[in-house]
Amino acid sequence: MPWELIAGVGSGIIGFLMKGQANQQANTFKLAEQAMKANSHASGLADAAAKRSSPWIRKFAAVMILTIGFGGLLLVAFFSEIPVSIVEHVPQKSLLWGLIKWGKESEVITAEGFVLPQWFGYTINVVVGFLFGTGAAKPAR
Repeated sequence: MPWELIAGVGSGIIGFLMKGQANQQANTFKLAEQAMKANSHASGLADAAAKRSSPWIRKFAAVMILTIGFGGLLLVAFFSEIPVSIVEHVPQKSLLWGLIKWGKESEVITAEGFVLPQWFGYTINVVVGFLFGTGAAKPAR
């Protein structure tokens, strides 16, 4: 086999590989360029949203929710004429894998004064967690 043929085939293969690598780099560059455009668009939307919101609204909402939540319970505690009823679920006794049941399913407890129902702590935790979460999700400036 003559060396001209070997050199021609070799240079053709090397040219093919280099052209493929150049196309791959061009595709990567286009993809990176599109990602940068999308990122700048998302940043612009986040900055616009940050300009529309103000931190005093979130603080005002937190104070109002906590004031109404605790204040309402304290208000009821000062008026003994207002009874507080708490429905407590009691597990029923059963036989034969629940086919035969007896006993009350729920029990109503009436109390006077400052009463914190079981759901109150969960509610406050959820509301406060939501407000802190919305405060933590701020765009970088």
